[in-house]
Amino acid sequence: MGQTVRRTPGRAREFGTRLLRLGLLSGAAWFLWSGLAGSGGGPMACLQEARGESRLPAPPNGSPSAGLDLRNFLYAETKHFILYCHPGLTPATLAWVQHFLETTYREVVQYMGLAFDRPVVVILYTEAAYEAERRRRRVPEWGGAMYDGRVHLPVPNARPIPTTLRRRLRHELCHAVLDRFTLGQAPLWLHEGAAYGCEYMDDPAFLEDAFQDLLERQAVPPADVLRQPSYAALGEKAARDVYVAASQWLQYLVHQYGRDLFDRWLDRMAQGRPWEIAFRDVYGADFSNLYEAWRTGRLTTGP
Repeated sequence: MGQTVRRTPGRAREFGTRLLRLGLLSGAAWFLWSGLAGSGGGPMACLQEARGESRLPAPPNGSPSAGLDLRNFLYAETKHFILYCHPGLTPATLAWVQHFLETTYREVVQYMGLAFDRPVVVILYTEAAYEAERRRRRVPEWGGAMYDGRVHLPVPNARPIPTTLRRRLRHELCHAVLDRFTLGQAPLWLHEGAAYGCEYMDDPAFLEDAFQDLLERQAVPPADVLRQPSYAALGEKAARDVYVAASQWLQYLVHQYGRDLFDRWLDRMAQGRPWEIAFRDVYGADFSNLYEAWRTGRLTTGP
């Protein structure tokens, strides 16, 4: 598809500062999980093109869009999006949703330190049409939206804009950023940990409480659960636990080993290197061993 992602230069990015700031409030436990964090800039510290992406990214959730008939959908373009709009959406909805997409895009860019050089395809559905598509693709109903190289988003023919809609869009745009930059090499736990933090960037108390609850229940999932190619079979509660643990684990990596090392891992994936090999090259340890050492320590020290 030739769609690229660039690093945003010279920004005080939330993606690079929010977790550090909130993590300090949490003390040495470091159980805040609102995205990929650390000191300094975001993981994309300087302007840089993603390396030669020319294929559909591997979907972190959902399944490919094959079989979806877009011939009756309305087509529109904004600065950063190509839109396919379900005919059941009203003109008033299409007017506000275009502005909504652009403002949410700016939030994600600030948080992630990444910007798209080419438009992202977004397919907008009525809630009923999305439900039909979700069922056709056998996606769990608790997902709320989908990303498979294109963002699939249900929108209501109503105002004001629901808070859940903004969070869903942040989540899916985060998937798009990571998928494009790493050329589809980013593992699912990285996708979901980062996207969940991006989703709740404006509610740090929720994120902090979620990890506290995970520790109290002694429910931090083991490495073999994080490594799964899909979390759909886990059910909603267990999948959310994975999102929480993955976000906290990402923060630990940046805090313990530094921003530069984390950036180097992303860069290796952006060069097409498989994530586990890239992880071992950069951190000098196997992912499972390093994660399990962190997990055991967190469960031992408790909330």
